[in-house]
Order: sequence, then C-alpha cells, then structure tokens
Amino acid sequence: MDANIDLSCVILHGYILYKVVFRRVFGQLFGWIWISRQLALVILCVVDGALFGSSLTLYPDIDVTKVGQCAAQLLVVLSIHVFISSLLIAFNRCLLIQKPLTFKNVFTTKKTAYLIALAWLIPTGIVVSTRFLPFCTDAEDVQLPKCFTVETLLSGLIVYSTVILTFVSDMAAIWTLRQMSKIRTEFLSNHLSPGNRRRQLNFCYMLMLESLVAIPSSILQAFYDSPFWNVVVILDG
Repeated sequence: MDANIDLSCVILHGYILYKVVFRRVFGQLFGWIWISRQLALVILCVVDGALFGSSLTLYPDIDVTKVGQCAAQLLVVLSIHVFISSLLIAFNRCLLIQKPLTFKNVFTTKKTAYLIALAWLIPTGIVVSTRFLPFCTDAEDVQLPKCFTVETLLSGLIVYSTVILTFVSDMAAIWTLRQMSKIRTEFLSNHLSPGNRRRQLNFCYMLMLESLVAIPSSILQAFYDSPFWNVVVILDG
C-alpha cells in the first residue's frame, strides 16, 4: 500500500478501536468482534507500512529476507481474519434482525469468544499447515511455486467464500429490515428503535459495499498492492 494510505489506515482504524474500547459504541459481545477486527487492521497497516512501504526504498530486497517473509505471512493471517470478522459481524446483524431468539442463543459470551478465536485459528492454520507440506519443508525454499500456490488457493478460497457469505447475509438483513412488518418491528423495538434501525442498515450497506469492492481484487494481490484492497481498507472505517 502507499505510505499515505498506510498512515490514513492506522489513524482511521486506531480511532475506531479507541471508540469501541473506551466509548463503548457497541454492546459488549458485538464490541468484542469489532475490537478483534480493528486490532487486526491496525497491525496490518503498521506492518505493511513499516516493512513494505517506505522501507522498500532503503531495503528493496526486504521481501525475500526472513523478516520480510514472516511479515508477509503475518499480513495473510491478519487479512483473512478481517474478512472472517466481517462475516461474523454481518451474520450477527442478520441473525439479530431475522431470528432474535436464535440470536440470543448463538451469540452468548462463551460462543462469541469461540467464534473470535476460530477467526484467528483458521488463517493461522492455513499459514502454518502449508509449512509442513513436502515441498515446503526446506527452509531455503519456502517460496517454491507449489508451496505459494497452495497457500494462495487456500487463502483465496477462505477470502472469497467469506466475502460472498458476507454479501448474502447483508442482503438478507437489508431485505428483512425493509420488509419488516409492524408486529415484528414492535417485537424488536428494544433492539431496533428507529435510530438503531437506520444504524443497522448503514452497517449492512458498509459491509455489502466492502464485499463488492473486494470481489474484483485478484487472488494473487488480495493482501498487498491491489488498488481494490486499498479501498476495502478505507471502507472498513
């Protein structure tokens, strides 16, 4: 990413993280998902800007060093986590709007913690598991085409699956909000006051737009220099 975009990313998502943590703009459990997501985005922007931004001018070969390779793997983990967290947020809103009773059973304290942990374990598992493949075990050849291809395909599968599911969840939530009957609106009045209903719509529109922008980003550039990914990072705010 461009250095200016990295700086904007850190400021934007750092501010959102501050609002979520200290201003408690979301509920406790919903806030946990947002904190995890925003923390990943802040770290992603810092690492990307520090090692693959201005540093490339002084150290043009940093991407082939051990530090550069480890940082690249970290960016993959963080990027996939952001997509999975976006799906959790969309699913959370969709379930709240469509099935509020089921929502209370699904998003309990323990289950929410499990879902957040799973959102970290999946990308970490992809990166770590590819290191144990026969053609990835040589420490000097970890960037072999086969190894890179397998990791890219697995990452791309997760990313594009979560993007599509996020889009579908948002569409379902938006449709329900706009078609909601009077009785259903009264039943959900505690959760969806007129102001909160508008807020939920804005959440859904934001995530849906992010999904639409993320889809054209090519698999090979999903986490690095794609202009679409730059827009996705900004839209996350």
